[in-house]
Amino acid sequence: MNDKNMAVLVNVIGAVESGGQVYGQRRYDAYAAPYTNSNVEHTVTLGWAQNYGSEAHKLIQMIYDADPEGFRKIDSKGSIKSMLAKDWVATRWNPTAAQKKILIALISSEAGKKCQDELFAQLMKTFIADCEKAYTKDIKAIMMYCEIRHLGGIGPVKRIFNRLNGKYDLDSIMASLVRDQQDKSSDNQVGDSKFWTRHLKCKEFIERYAVDESGTASTPTAAKQKKDGEKMTEEKAIQTVIDIATAEIGYLEKKSNAQLDDKTANAGSNNYTKYWRDVYPEYQALAWCACFVSWCLMKAFGKETAKKLLKHWPFVYCPTLAGMTSNKTPKVGSIVLFYRNGEYAHTGIVIAVTSTKITTIEGNTSGASGIIANGGGVCKKSYTRSDLNSNTKFFMPDYSIVTGVAQTEKQSSGSKLSTKAKWKGFVTDPTGANVRTWAGTENPPVSFSPLQYGTVVEVCDTLKAADNTDWYYIKYKEKYGFLSAAVIGEYKGESVEPATPSGQENKKTATFGADCGPDPDIAGTYKVTATELNVRNRPGSSTANGCYVIGTLPKGIKVRNYGYYSMVGSEKWLYVQTTYKGITYTGHCAAQYLKKI
Repeated sequence: MNDKNMAVLVNVIGAVESGGQVYGQRRYDAYAAPYTNSNVEHTVTLGWAQNYGSEAHKLIQMIYDADPEGFRKIDSKGSIKSMLAKDWVATRWNPTAAQKKILIALISSEAGKKCQDELFAQLMKTFIADCEKAYTKDIKAIMMYCEIRHLGGIGPVKRIFNRLNGKYDLDSIMASLVRDQQDKSSDNQVGDSKFWTRHLKCKEFIERYAVDESGTASTPTAAKQKKDGEKMTEEKAIQTVIDIATAEIGYLEKKSNAQLDDKTANAGSNNYTKYWRDVYPEYQALAWCACFVSWCLMKAFGKETAKKLLKHWPFVYCPTLAGMTSNKTPKVGSIVLFYRNGEYAHTGIVIAVTSTKITTIEGNTSGASGIIANGGGVCKKSYTRSDLNSNTKFFMPDYSIVTGVAQTEKQSSGSKLSTKAKWKGFVTDPTGANVRTWAGTENPPVSFSPLQYGTVVEVCDTLKAADNTDWYYIKYKEKYGFLSAAVIGEYKGESVEPATPSGQENKKTATFGADCGPDPDIAGTYKVTATELNVRNRPGSSTANGCYVIGTLPKGIKVRNYGYYSMVGSEKWLYVQTTYKGITYTGHCAAQYLKKI
């Protein structure tokens, strides 16, 4: 495994072990007393990688060997040094409150942080070698092997991987993991529901951040960059972001979900913006200063690269990003995290720095002096550095990973693609469809996206996305963009805007698909056991997460599942389909109210 992928693996496991499932975040000061994590863990667990027993002992020994003088300053009375001569597990050592404080100080020191990373790398090298020898050299599979073994040990990872029969893709690994949930003799196996969100996050991060061993990320932007032979420097990347942010100055939030692309029309104070629409429409009408930063990076480099630059997605909450950096020195291109009233509560993009001032472009602010959160507009602002709170932080994205800019609407209509209409189509998805700046769902929407069901477009050309799916290059009201071929049907009518086709009113379909599957052990026919069971647009029941009911089924109704499901916390949600009173429902139901027949 090369250095880039080892860094990815550190960020993945760090996130799920102690980083709150935020990629790139981990707690070096993590401490767990005996029996905190398990009734068989008889002594302490230390550090971001949750080093237990002998590994915790080894970590403290490494810190001592790396910096004995610094160690002695922290452990002035030698109470921890004396414990290095003992077996912590055998003696079931439970540190005193004073010893706990010293241990946390040791693992939080610079030597402690470095040794934690080194110890983890040593352990992973052993895991990687074992996986390559016994199973596969596929980098994503190896990362998942390391995650499972780090969680459960050698026995469980053998059980999971021996089931695969040579199929080492991530979906197959997840399907093998979920089989642990069928064994009711224990609820503490590595694949059990209590660990499921952890595995889903690992899979998500691995798919997003792992690179092939040549060091090239498998994204459309990277592929195009390699083909065109262009060179993107960090300075060019930063300037691209600044140019995009500058072009937004003067934008005002809207009073309703209308005229979002016009800078000043429909101005109001209800937090409706084009930024939420493009970045994460479920959060529309919420405060948007962080969303503006996300939007600028996505507009510049595409969604997948923006995710990597921000180390999570979307950036919506200032304390989250503040927790990923300790840097307090501003640089052009950094993201300022303003601290006031005891919290990180506003953000923006730094576009200029002098010895006395910083200049920013911020969303959801105003032109008034000082830090103005929830001000309703995009503004260029300036601050005297000495006036900023000493806790103000500056998160610097790693612009070195940028390989090219995202395709713009103008670039998308270049000479390589025909702009002459070949045939007419219409949007067939009842929930509407996003028009994107380039082929592939990883690319951001264009200004006129989304298009509603039944909208007529002119199809000008076709091409393949990075995942080999078909996309159409379309024209709509003199603008161009890309629509997935899966959501376009041939239009044969005469009217410009067709009515809903006959029968469509008898279908109610979820707006979100399932996260996992297909699993043949789950697929089958089920019967509703509750008096009434809601079918929802997405897994879960939290309206705050955008969940709503698309239909209700009575007790005894049969539904069909094809092996697809999602986990929300410890709850399983099946993706089902059934027809009731002439309406076909396709959506998510809580598995606990369904019985397989």
